[in-house]
Order: sequence, then C-alpha cells, then structure tokens
Amino acid sequence: VKGSMGNDFFEKQTTFQQRHFKHFSTLLVDFFSSQFDSMREDEMVSIHEGMFKDCELLYIACYDSHKKSEPKIIAAIQYSTSADGAFVNWLGVREDIPNSTKLEGSQPVRIFRRLGLAMFLQNLIQFQQISRDASPTLLLQTIVSGDACLYYLNRGYIRTSGNELVSVPGIT
Repeated sequence: VKGSMGNDFFEKQTTFQQRHFKHFSTLLVDFFSSQFDSMREDEMVSIHEGMFKDCELLYIACYDSHKKSEPKIIAAIQYSTSADGAFVNWLGVREDIPNSTKLEGSQPVRIFRRLGLAMFLQNLIQFQQISRDASPTLLLQTIVSGDACLYYLNRGYIRTSGNELVSVPGIT
C-alpha cells in the first residue's frame, strides 16, 4: 500500500470496499500499538494517516480458517522514501497467533519472531529503492536505551553521532 496513492485508491472503491479499507487501517494501528508498551494518540493518528498520505506499507498477513475475511497481521513496516534512502516509521512482528485462531495444517506456525520477517521486509524496501534508482539506505529512530536499539545495532544499523538527520553520512 503506497500512501501517496492511498487516498486516490480509497476514493475509487465502493462504499463496501471503503469500509473494509478503513477496518484494515484500524487493524494496522492496533497491530503497531500491540508492539509497544504504550503509544500516544498522535502516533496512532500518524500510522492511520500514513496509509492515505506520505507513507508506504508492506505487510504479511494470515487468515483465520473460519473468518477468511479478516486478516491477522503477522508483520508490517510503514516507511517513507526519498532518493537518499527510506525512513522506517514503524516496524513490528507479531509475537504469536492465539490458540483460538484456527489455522489449517497439522502443525501450523504460531510464533513468528526470530524467523527473519522484519529483516525480510527491510530487504524488500532496499530492493524497491534500488529498482527506483534511489539509495537503499534505511534510516530509523529508536529509543537509545530500549531493547529495539540493540536489535537494530545487531543487524547492521549504525548509531549516528547526533540526533539530527544531517549527522547521517551520505544524506544531503
């Protein structure tokens, strides 16, 4: 889903389809909210509005065998792109699928962390950037003392010397 086209896409849909799209945006906000200990109202609004304005979204979903019309978001990344790179706004991977959700197969996957889904989504953004002749550099902001910071440092991200975008090497 590309936010800059999201509004045009939304307006061209039937009322029934628009209702489903709005419901999906609510599922997305709920998904990202569940990934953090707390989330401010303006952050939830930012996620929702990103689908209609200036962000792009990649997601992985599964469907409950009994409720095939409602997806369960497994992993998602919302980001903004430029020629200098992609700025990751939100990234999350669902910890598990509740036992109440019926999944087909004798031993369906219910735990999704540590499978590389977050890295897969980040790599997709980099390939997308390369296909657009843009820099594959990924930028994100995280709480330095939080668990997520160590996760990103272990995956090749570099901490900048300052908290300004101009402190990132190669950004003009």
